[in-house]
Amino acid sequence: MSKGNDNVLTMRNTGTFGSQIVFRQRHGETIMSKPPKPTNIPLTADQIAVHQKFKAATNYAKAVNANEALKAAYQAVSKPGRTAYNTALADFFKAPEIIEIDRSAYTGLPNSIIRINAIDNFRVESVSVILLDQAGNPIEQGQAVTDPNSHYWIYTAINANQDVPGSTVRVQAADLPGNVTVKDFLL
Repeated sequence: MSKGNDNVLTMRNTGTFGSQIVFRQRHGETIMSKPPKPTNIPLTADQIAVHQKFKAATNYAKAVNANEALKAAYQAVSKPGRTAYNTALADFFKAPEIIEIDRSAYTGLPNSIIRINAIDNFRVESVSVILLDQAGNPIEQGQAVTDPNSHYWIYTAINANQDVPGSTVRVQAADLPGNVTVKDFLL
């Protein structure tokens, strides 16, 4: 592959030349490459799954482009030379990460809090929390809210938990395309 942007022979060319070179335009540059090779080999089940996931990702990116507010939000976090479409496409393939769960302020009493640090390459849309007893039965569940003074999400307990040691907090973080990450932490 070759790039050029100041060559009078290739500047702003697109298409195929002599069935041997393909010209493309990308961010103001002319890119020359070999033409793609057609193949008659049938796709494997894994390749079909990748094609379907990529098709879903492109549909998501097209929907983002059609929504002016969402497109502007994605464009605001895009790196130079990338479009909102590219950033939305990348966001579709990357699930949020749960970095930390600060359980130090959770005492098992109502109104005690759990702080969650969850990140995503665009934004985390929601964080939900389930508190489980030692046997794995739910004690309570609900949505965490963003802390306006930090990058943490805050969950405020509703019910009393008599046996805090050995209990589990299950955190589920979701992003805008619908990717979900779940992590369990022992209290």
